[in-house]
Parts: sequence; C-alpha cells; structure tokens
Amino acid sequence: MKTKYDPETVNAQIDDIVTDILENIIIHSRTSFSNDEIISIRDKLNHAVDFVKRAHEGQFRRSGEPYVFHPLNVAFDVSANHMVDFVSLFGCLLHDVMEDTDVSTQGILENFGQGVLNVVDGMTKIKNKKIESFDKFFSLSLKHPRILYIKIFDRLHNMKTIGSLPPEKQQRIARETLDIFFKICIRLSLMDIADEMELLCNRVLQPEKVLRYSEQVKELKDALRPGFDEIEEKIWNLAREKELPLLSVEEYWKPFVNHYNYDRMVAADAFRLRVIMKDRYAAYTMMGVINEHFSHVRSSIYDYISVPRYNNHRSLRFEILHHGVKIPMSITTKEYHVFNRKGMLTYGFSEDAAKNMVYMRHLETYLKEDGDFKDIQRVFAYHNPEEITVISEDGVPFDMEKVSTALDFAFKVDPELGLRAVSAVIDGTPVALETRLTDGDQISINSALEPVITSASLDKCITFRSKQIINNYLNCRARVAAAGYARSFLERTLFRYQVDLDEFWKRFNQRYNENEQIEKFIGILEDKNRCDTLILDLRLITKKRIQDIKTMEINFLNRMIGAWFSNRPRSQFLRVPYLDFPVGHCSFCIPVLKDACVGVFENNRLVIHRSSCRLVKKISPEKYFPLKWKSQVQVKVMVSMEILASDEYGMGNRITSAFRKAHLNMVEFMGKSVQDTVVFNVKVEETTADKISNVLEKLREIKGVKEIRLE
Repeated sequence: MKTKYDPETVNAQIDDIVTDILENIIIHSRTSFSNDEIISIRDKLNHAVDFVKRAHEGQFRRSGEPYVFHPLNVAFDVSANHMVDFVSLFGCLLHDVMEDTDVSTQGILENFGQGVLNVVDGMTKIKNKKIESFDKFFSLSLKHPRILYIKIFDRLHNMKTIGSLPPEKQQRIARETLDIFFKICIRLSLMDIADEMELLCNRVLQPEKVLRYSEQVKELKDALRPGFDEIEEKIWNLAREKELPLLSVEEYWKPFVNHYNYDRMVAADAFRLRVIMKDRYAAYTMMGVINEHFSHVRSSIYDYISVPRYNNHRSLRFEILHHGVKIPMSITTKEYHVFNRKGMLTYGFSEDAAKNMVYMRHLETYLKEDGDFKDIQRVFAYHNPEEITVISEDGVPFDMEKVSTALDFAFKVDPELGLRAVSAVIDGTPVALETRLTDGDQISINSALEPVITSASLDKCITFRSKQIINNYLNCRARVAAAGYARSFLERTLFRYQVDLDEFWKRFNQRYNENEQIEKFIGILEDKNRCDTLILDLRLITKKRIQDIKTMEINFLNRMIGAWFSNRPRSQFLRVPYLDFPVGHCSFCIPVLKDACVGVFENNRLVIHRSSCRLVKKISPEKYFPLKWKSQVQVKVMVSMEILASDEYGMGNRITSAFRKAHLNMVEFMGKSVQDTVVFNVKVEETTADKISNVLEKLREIKGVKEIRLE
C-alpha cells in the first residue's frame, strides 16, 4: 500500500509542481516559446530539482514532509507572481542548500552561475548569529533585489506550514514576520502578500481575534449587502450613461483588522469598494460623477494618482455616505490596480530592469539613513501606512509620517536645514517648528546662518531620523566643547614648561587634521600625562628638561616638608608662612591667610585647600590633614604672581583695583591674551604675608578669575 510520502508518490508530486512552474513560465513570460524551447526549459528545471533532491536527501520538515517540497513550493509561488527568470527560480530551489547541506559555493557556481550564487548567499544565514544574518541579508538585497522578494515568499511558505512547530517558536516567528517582512511587503506594495501574511501571523498570535473578526465581517456583509448591491448597480448605470470605460467594481474586505472592540467595528474599518477604470481620464471623471450623485465626505478625498503614496500606490480615495453608512471607495486604472496589489512583480522580474532598481531606492533610503542594520526594530520603525504628502515651497512633494512636525520636514529636505531651522510657514501662516503637518500642506522653513539646535529640539520632532541627526550633532558639539577644556589645560602645561605657543600650534596643525586634533584633546581629558607625550612627540622640549622642571617644583617639598612629615606624628599641625607656588594651592578655592586650611599630598607635592573646598569633600578624611599658619607672618618678601582670568572688558582694571585696596604697590604688571583667557604677570614690592593674603582674598572675589599662581 502506498503511503503519503512513498518515493513513487513523492516523485509524482514533485513532477506536478515542476509542471505548474513550467506553465507559469509560459504564461508570465513576455515571449512565446517553441516546443523545443519548452523542452529545454523543462530539462533545466529537472536538472535543478534533481540537484536539490540529492542535496536535501534524508531531510524532513517537522510535519514529516520531505524537505525538498519547501523550496519547490517557494519556487512555485515565485513563478505564480511573475518571477519566471531562471536566476529567481533556481535561487528559490537552492536557497537552503548552503545552510542545511554540504553543497559548497563552488558547486553552485559551476552548476548554476554567479547570479544564482549571489541569491543563495544572500539567503544563507550566519550560523548562531541572527543579527549579523539580517545585516548581511539587507545589505545584499540592495545589490541583488530578487533576494528580498524570494525571502518574502520563503517566509510566506514557512507561515503557511508553521503548525508543526512548538507554540513558542510559532509565536516568535509570527512576531518577527509582522515586525519585518509584513512591513517590507507594504513598502514594496506587495499588498496581496501582506494581507495573507498578516492573517497567517495573527492566527498564531491572536486566534480569538481572528475568529471574532471573521464573525463580525460576516454580520456586516449580511447587513449591508442590499446597500452594496444598490451602490454597485448605480455606479454601472452612471458609467453607461456617461459613456465611461468602467471595467469592474470590486468589494475588498481586509482579511484581518486588529480592532480594539469588534462590537463597535463598522464597514469603513475593514471594507473598500474598488472601481477599476480603463485610464486616468476615466478615473478622474468617474470620481466627479460619483460625488455628484452620492453624498460624500469632503475631507476624505485624496489624489494618490497625481501624487503617489510612499509605496507608489496610485488611486483616488474618498468616502461616500449611503443611508447614513460611510463607505470608503477607491478609483484607479487597471494598470495601477495590478501594481497596487503586486508592486514591482507586476512587470515580471529582471535585476537589471531600470524600473526595479529605481523602485528599490525606496527601501535603500530607509535602510541606509533611517536606522542601523543591527537594530531591526529601528530599521522598520519608519513604517506607517498612514503617511501624508506635503509640498515644499518650490512644489516638490515629500512623503512624511502622519505625526510629523515642521522640524521633521526640515530634516527630510536637508539635515543642515534642520539644524538651522528657527520657524516655518504653512500655507502662508507662520508657525512654530513643533507644529504637526497635515496632508497637502505647503511648507517653507525659515533658518538661521548657523545651527541653533539644542536638546530641547528633540521634543519638537517625531521621526527617528530627525532625533538621530540632532543627537549626533549635540554629541559632536559636546566633544568640541570638551576638547576646548583640554586645550586650555594643554596651554597651561606649555606655560609651565616654557614652550613657545606659536611654534607648538604651528607643528600641531601641520601634523594632525581636525578630527585627529579633537581625539588628541579628548585623550588629554582621559589621561593628563598624554600632555607630556604630545609635547615630546612634537620635539619642542626634551624629556630631561621636563623632568628638571618637575624636580624643581617638588624641591621645596623635599627640603622643607619631607623630613618633617617622616619624623613627626600625623596629628600635629604643619605651619607654613604663606602660599609658596612649589608647595601648590587649589586654584578653585584659592586659600588665604585667614582661612582654615588642610593639606593633601598629590603627585609628590603638597597642595593646600580651604577646609570647605568642594574638592576636599570628595577626598577621604584619612588622606588629608589640617594646617595652621605661622604666627610670625611679618617677614617681608618680594612676591610675583600669575593670574589667569577670562578675557573680558575691564578685567585688568578690576585686578589692579584689588591691589590698591590691599595697599600693595605693583612694580610690574603685564597682560597677554591666549584665546579666551588673559594671563596677568604681577610683581609687588617687598610686603608681608598678611597683605598677600588680603589681596588674594580680594582677587578670589573677582568674577572671572580662574587661577592664581604665586612664585
């Protein structure tokens, strides 16, 4: 007794499928074939099928069906949808051999050629690396678009036969299909496949809703049947009366609608009456005739023939009222209608066809600009079947998401325009950038000469692409600002090592480009020792000279502090006459004679802080100790100091006033500007420590003084 999968039965079933594929080739090819050519085509198909049978021999699907039936059925679905070239068909038949069998790339290349190998390679997953597999698949699809189409039919057949898989795996595959392949179908206007795919997925994910929807549609059809018949008859009569070439009137019910409450679902949620005319002129004329004889919803009229939708859908859409029931309608031509349902597959498939490659740029734009291959959710976050079309001031149409704002439009036109946008004008009325757009708006953008975007602009746009551009700009600006801080630190180090500033920047600019310079500055923020490395690399100072300067700076520490600190108990106070530069003092709190101070050892030197300094609060108490000033503070000394301050108008006057108020006579006062900072070198006559402390306190109160160094 023969079984379902008896070898003889399997061979007979395979032969039937190959025959069906051959019939589709003959029907959908744009040429006629002689008997000899048909025999040759059959021989090529048989050769490919035999190759696949041998490769998958002994492999079975979960249902128990021989695995070879899966690629055969995918090839049949592809051929039924006009993809009848051999590269597409052989690519379907062989799409799993590299992944699931021992067949090599060389074997495919020798037997079927480079074109088929490209398709099979694009369909082959990277083992145990799902994200990388998607990355590879989408990247190769842009070069060889038929990979994308074949993958869609592969996924469609997998959904048709998903019942034999465990429930958890079924749900995972169904969610992935809805999130990715269903949206690709809509983007490519493969609406018949999208409808079937959506229904199959929801039978897995929401079986109760699918059943409830089916029941509700049946009730609506029964209730509205008399009205539909009346409308259709009237449309036919109007076409005959006006002598318009009406080809058909079709009722279209979506296979599934994910409605929040099916008891409240109405016909307009799931139904559309399609009127198919011979040409565009007849379509526009019929719309006028219908709107003349039926009550219609004026705001519902959309002309997608003159301005096609984002997926090149073309039709005239509007709604009429019949006995109080809203009936959605679409009018289109026969040619447009076929494209609206089958997309590029309407024309057959040729990878070199100009139409196909131009159309694939729809997908390429979003894959390259609106997301990251490795974030699949974001790659397809752009999808919104409710897109609108707005018009620029020079008459160019732009497809936008329904919730887009004027700022989103600016970024759509040009990222640079978005960064400089300050306001917009919609239909002649000035509006803010966060204003939501509506279908048909004519919009222009007012812009500044320089970018004005801030973090607050993120709330003024909706699309992922706009937010991504803003974040990239803000991150870049933050890096530049950070580089500015590092540059300031670098220049202080150059002062410290007595390196000529002009010569340093000359060599620095000659060696590094702009991006490399920023990286160098950011590196200094991460590790200040890179400052020395950079100066040494530019051969402006020797390593020995740097070491000598550092030794000189800590000399005071070695002579005056080292012996005391090693022999005295830690609880005793250290007494210093005044803030000597080799000891070091905090440039943030600028301690003076009257302050309670503490000492911290940093980098082999003593740094003095006020007790209330915010930097001290971050240090563990075990790492610092209190200091007292000497009581004998009347020793007179000559003092030199270096004051770093903001380069502001009147800064020099404010600093000299502080010395006058402290009753100190300056014997030398010089200023030098370095970018946004001015450095004042001041030398005062012999004076006492308390007067020095007094002037330091007054300098500390001046807004804009950044650092004071005593010598």
